[in-house]
Order: sequence, then C-alpha cells, then structure tokens
Amino acid sequence: MTNILIVDDEESIRFSLKIFLQNIGYEVKTATDIIEAKTILSSIKFDVAIIDRILTGGQNGLDLVKYIKETQSFCETILISAYPDFNSASETLKYETFAYLTKPVKKKKFCNTIKDAVKKNMAKKDLWYKKKIFQSLFQSSPNTIVVSDIFNKTEFVNPSFISIFGYSNEELIGKTIPYVPLWDQEKTKSEINDLLMARDVPERKTTRLKKNGQSIDVSIIQSICNDHNGKPANILTIISVIKDKQV
Repeated sequence: MTNILIVDDEESIRFSLKIFLQNIGYEVKTATDIIEAKTILSSIKFDVAIIDRILTGGQNGLDLVKYIKETQSFCETILISAYPDFNSASETLKYETFAYLTKPVKKKKFCNTIKDAVKKNMAKKDLWYKKKIFQSLFQSSPNTIVVSDIFNKTEFVNPSFISIFGYSNEELIGKTIPYVPLWDQEKTKSEINDLLMARDVPERKTTRLKKNGQSIDVSIIQSICNDHNGKPANILTIISVIKDKQV
C-alpha cells in the first residue's frame, strides 16, 4: 500500500486532496501542523508527503521537508503554496523537493504529480535494494573481486581478496595491484584493451602473486561496467583460486 501524508492547515484543502488520493487507491494520513506531522511520521513510513509552504503560526513547511529528508530518505516531498515566489521556489531546490505546486491545485495535474512522485519513490527503493544485494554478494563471496577504473587503478576489493592476497585496503585503493607476473603482463594488458573495445574476454586460467611473492593458480573472469552514458567506467575482475586436487 502506498502511504501519502498531507500537511495543510486548511481543512477544505486537506479533505479535497485526501479524497482525490483515496479515489486512486492511496492510503492517506493528514496533519494540520509540523508537530502533528512529526508524530505521525514517527510511526508510519510514507512514500510521498504533500506540505503547505506556510502553515499556521508562521511555521515553514521547508522545516518539515528537511526533517523528512533526515528521517525518511525515500519519501518524496511536494510543496504547495497559494503565494509562491522566486525566492521560496529557489529555496526548495536545496532540499530536492519533487515538485512545487500552486493553490488552487487542479485535480488532474495534482494526481499526475503524485503518481510520478510514487514512481520515483519506488525506483529509489529498487535501486537501494539492488545495491544491498550487490554489497552482500561483494562482501560474502568466497571468490576475490576487484573493481578498478579504466586505467587499472583499484577502486574496490572485497574481503576475500584481502584475506587471500595479503594486502590491506590502504595498500590497494587508487593503485595498480602488483599481482600480475611479468610473463602474463602483456596478455593482461591485451585483455583490458579488448574489454575497452567492447570485445568479450573469455575466462582463463593463469597465475597471480600474493603480497609475499607466493604464486597461486587462479581462474579469472573479467567484464566491463559502463556508466549512464554507455561509456566504459570500470573493470570487474573475479578471481577463483584453483585448489590443488587431492590424490
């Protein structure tokens, strides 16, 4: 169920906006001021909050927006005002409000704005969830994982890499890992170039060096990660240690 919070000191506006939203299937709570809104926010997670810019007693709706950003980061905030001006509109930008609407709010525009805000809320939650999955896989994988930039400077390594290769994070981040034997360096450079040219690089068995100089047999899978513009941004390397067969 999608939860919507309406904070406005005018009863007629609270009632009409609540009816609009309930008719399209949302669960709606209302409050007349910031104190009442904070009480409701303490027990319910909201997807969208619609807040009057100026409340009774000179309360600033932006104070509530700031509070919501600090306590419910996924909640999209929408400000409404009967007297918007340039200064108040520009002030909302630093709080990343989803929209700034003018009273009286037309039903169609209002409902469409809410639907778009709910979609953004869902997208943010989905992205957060995917990041959590990645972090869990990254942290718990028995294989070593290295994320480097396109210049082969290390950005992330997982705990397995630290455990197996003997380096600390401080020794690796921002640097090229010196774990490629001399005899394999040209092959490795060629593979990186292939990745940057969008050519597939097959999994292969090779050797890598621990910090203490000991060599270990490994199987390596490499792939490219593109940025939002589709350009190469990172190289992902997954290394599996090949254990000796028991005789």
